[in-house]
Amino acid sequence: MTIEAGLTQLQVDVAELADESQRLAKSVTSSLAEIDAVKGDIQNTHNFVDSNYQAMNDWQTKHGTVTFKNLQGQNKQVNTLSKLILDSEKINPNPHVMSKAQFDALRELRKQQYAGSGFVEWGKHIEVNNVHEAINEGFYSHINTSDILGMARVNDGVGKSRSFYPVTIVDGIKHKIDRVASDSSQVFNRTKIQFPPAPDGTKTYDSATGVVTEYASAAEAFNERKYTTPIVEPSFVSWDAATNTATFSATSPNGPDFSTGKSTGAVKLIAVVESSENSIIELRDVTNPNGSAPLITSKTLSAGEATSIEAEYTATTTGVYFRVPTPQVGQTLKIHSFQVLTSTESVITSRKDLVFLETWHEKISDKDVVYPLGNVQYGGTTFYAMTMDSSPAGIAQGYSAFGEWDTAKTGRGHQWTTLTDTQKKKFIDNPENNIYYDSEADELIQVRYRIRVVEGSGADWDGYRAADNTGTMRYSANRHIKPWGFNADGHTRGDYLSGDYFFFVNKEHWESFDGSQSGSFGVRQQEAPYYSERGCNAVPIALVQRMNQGAYHPTYNPMGCVLVDNIADDNHGFWYESTVNPLYSTSDAFTKKSKVARSGAITGVSGRQDQYEFYDAIYAGQVEDLRLNANKLDVDQLREESMRKAVAGEMRGKGKVPFTFVMPLKQWTTGLVNQGWVCFIGPDSPINFYTHPVTKSIPRTAGVPNTSGLSTVGSFKVGGTVYTFDEVRLHVTGHQYIYFKLTAGTLGSTSKKTKVIFSLQDSYKSTSEFESLPWVDIIGDPERIAATFPNGVVGQWIPQVPVDSVSQQFPFNRKNMQGDYTRTYTFDDGASWTSNTHTTQETINRTDATFPDSRYVSLLHYESLSNFTQPSNNSVVIGGVGDVWAGNDARVDFGNRLQSTLSDEVGTTVAYTSNRYAPVDGYTVWSNGSVFMPDEYPAHTCLPSLGGVDGNMGVKALSTITEKDGLLYLQLHGAELKHQPLGAMHTINAGVAFDHTKGELAILQGFDSANFNVPVIFLNDKAMTLSKTSFNGATIKSDGTIIWKNGSIDTNLRVVTSSTAWGDDQVIPIVNGENVKTDLNGNTVKVFCHHTQIPLGIASN
Repeated sequence: MTIEAGLTQLQVDVAELADESQRLAKSVTSSLAEIDAVKGDIQNTHNFVDSNYQAMNDWQTKHGTVTFKNLQGQNKQVNTLSKLILDSEKINPNPHVMSKAQFDALRELRKQQYAGSGFVEWGKHIEVNNVHEAINEGFYSHINTSDILGMARVNDGVGKSRSFYPVTIVDGIKHKIDRVASDSSQVFNRTKIQFPPAPDGTKTYDSATGVVTEYASAAEAFNERKYTTPIVEPSFVSWDAATNTATFSATSPNGPDFSTGKSTGAVKLIAVVESSENSIIELRDVTNPNGSAPLITSKTLSAGEATSIEAEYTATTTGVYFRVPTPQVGQTLKIHSFQVLTSTESVITSRKDLVFLETWHEKISDKDVVYPLGNVQYGGTTFYAMTMDSSPAGIAQGYSAFGEWDTAKTGRGHQWTTLTDTQKKKFIDNPENNIYYDSEADELIQVRYRIRVVEGSGADWDGYRAADNTGTMRYSANRHIKPWGFNADGHTRGDYLSGDYFFFVNKEHWESFDGSQSGSFGVRQQEAPYYSERGCNAVPIALVQRMNQGAYHPTYNPMGCVLVDNIADDNHGFWYESTVNPLYSTSDAFTKKSKVARSGAITGVSGRQDQYEFYDAIYAGQVEDLRLNANKLDVDQLREESMRKAVAGEMRGKGKVPFTFVMPLKQWTTGLVNQGWVCFIGPDSPINFYTHPVTKSIPRTAGVPNTSGLSTVGSFKVGGTVYTFDEVRLHVTGHQYIYFKLTAGTLGSTSKKTKVIFSLQDSYKSTSEFESLPWVDIIGDPERIAATFPNGVVGQWIPQVPVDSVSQQFPFNRKNMQGDYTRTYTFDDGASWTSNTHTTQETINRTDATFPDSRYVSLLHYESLSNFTQPSNNSVVIGGVGDVWAGNDARVDFGNRLQSTLSDEVGTTVAYTSNRYAPVDGYTVWSNGSVFMPDEYPAHTCLPSLGGVDGNMGVKALSTITEKDGLLYLQLHGAELKHQPLGAMHTINAGVAFDHTKGELAILQGFDSANFNVPVIFLNDKAMTLSKTSFNGATIKSDGTIIWKNGSIDTNLRVVTSSTAWGDDQVIPIVNGENVKTDLNGNTVKVFCHHTQIPLGIASN
């Protein structure tokens, strides 16, 4: 670089340094100015605080206003602290209690947190033999205490709940359920739900009017007319009132004429008559003996046999003439019973009681009382060391009653105005008491609850589950549940009403903070003020089947628990003993029951031979649990847990014990004979099966192609041959015809009379439902059963006839849960009976017996768990899809109950391989409906080998969760499996032509691909030839499916695998309800879509 260039660069550097020096000087000057400003601000702040110091002290200590000076030096008037507090108390005089806005904000928050109204915590329960039976989590029975169920068990309680006590959410409000009818001495049992006494036969229910009438006696309720004096013509008939017997003194048509005790119109009569001679009897509608009066019905009487006659008709008079057209001199006609009721009237002998939680908002000042937890049935004597009074402030007893029947229960609380401020604060500060302040009303409001128990009008409730679109909470269309709320007195208001002002579940009707929430019933907004300050809600808890206080009889009163009064003394005995009064009707079961104290009641002697000994005990098997889980549920987790419970036999359900009817009929001709149907008509005159009480509910499908009837189990005897059938139906137009479908063979027209026995699951005789069924199986020749029980008998016939002195195996109709069972039997058509305990082959679920005489008729009493699923339509799939479960195990906790509920078959295998799962490897759902496509079946991998022997039945099922009316259910699609051992195999050589039939087994031999020299099963009927190179390049899937070299599937052959013996095709059929298919072994098996009977929870987004 030259000297000139260096000087030039030096000048540039010096200029830059000068500029930087100027910038630094300016920065320093600016910073000094900022420091001066900060010093000024500090001084100003010091001056501001100093000037307001006294004002601050005055603001805290004085009342009124004080003057503060702001930073700009301006004066400002501010209310003092004491004045602010006084002003706030004008808005809320109890600032330590939540305002209505705060309370509602919490409600709204909980509605977002939970799926709906229901139980957040179940509480604890207990199970002790002969004392307590667990119903479900947090719910248990007291079987040695009359008319009681329990919730909440403290200290020794068990269960998954995090709380000893049930906790509910109702319309966003949390309630702790504790001390309901339980006083402070009850350390463990914290909630005791009380029930009305069991039915005693003194009340009737009219379904047309919804009216329940209570009578002074059962005889009056049944309108028993045999004790009244009939009209007779003395020249022809005499009447003995002591024995209720007419004696004929001439051969002219005649008989007694009784008053019905009812008005004209639609009525139903039940008569039990016994003639000393074979005869025909006519019942005519007339008040005086008149042979030309309208005929009600007629029946053939066998000498010495008490015969029941039932008829429904439109009465034109108030009398019934018992006319014998051709009597013999000296012939007697004994009237064992004659009852007439209106056609819609019935005596209540089977009843279900509804339990629910009712909540409402009430001003504390209205009754000047406060209740711990808002529980108006609080039984504790103290709360926070404060003494609680029974019926405080003169509260009417009905306010705390469980139902209109309850005249004793009183709740404990405290008069509000007599509490000190400190005591009031204790109530207010505890959020479990649900107290808030309504500034508009200037009132403290408490949200209160009671548990209500509504005595049913029978066993057939119409609306009781709080599912969306259920409608109303009601027993029937004219018997709605009446809300009580704050306007309650159980004695005067009653549990039912027929007009407006009842509980709704329709979302557009009922009062709720956001207008809609599943899980509870409510009242319409315009009706809420009658019951509550802000809505009144009902959350179902349970539906409880009751036994009755009549004598047990397998024909006339299967729900009775009492023994029968003796003839000669004041003692009692069982229905079959010769020392007791014979029973001929249901009314007899109540009028001739034992007079011995506590007969049929706790601590007494039961007249039953099953698990439901006493009428005043409530057993776990009588309870349908209606409680809903209010928590939002992970549906995939719910599906897996529900399937685990289903396989373990822990799911609860409900079912009925069938009744076996006996009908004298005459076999007739039919165009359906070639299809296995047999037609019958009335034995002597036409029967209108459309209106007959036994048959009127049977489907009318005969005469319509490709239709079926109602499932049944039955038999009849013609020409010495016993025929069995499994379906029954009526003709679509001919009311005089009834058809039965034979299980095998055909029967042409014989015109022979016989007595047909058949069991119906649903009938007017079978209205009671149980989780644990008091099952009865019947063994006997159908002819002998008809002779022993001419008016029918509870139970289901085992379709097998005893043979003289031959050891026989009788499979139970259902899974026997109790092992050895009580057997009551006769060999002389019921003239004498014996009762003893008999053994059970538990694994194979049968009893073995040798009857010395084929005339033996036996009743087998045992406990059997009900089904917990029911046929349903293929419905929307919520969440994912589970694995396929398959099983055939004899053990209830290994899938036996699940198999029975899905297929009506009982598993009889005990093996490590009788309860397995297989993954699903493909399924399709409709994109617009999220349901399985009915023509694209879900597929699964080859089922693991199930243990079994020839004839064993199994089942497979695919689990999903579905939603109906806002509630979640387990959905099960699947198929029945039937074990068929691999039989003898013949050899098929390569290159040799052969014919084969579907299901045939063979061993392939001589093929180049050694993998195919194996046993195969044929899937179709076909003639074919296979060369030795046919299988070159082909492969075999794990399920035995053959895949050809070009990728196509062989539809004719399948390699034998572990599942071949079960005929499984590795797909899950998608159907609505139930149907049948043919398996790969050629067997006809059931396929199904079932849903659980009882919902699993509330659906949520």
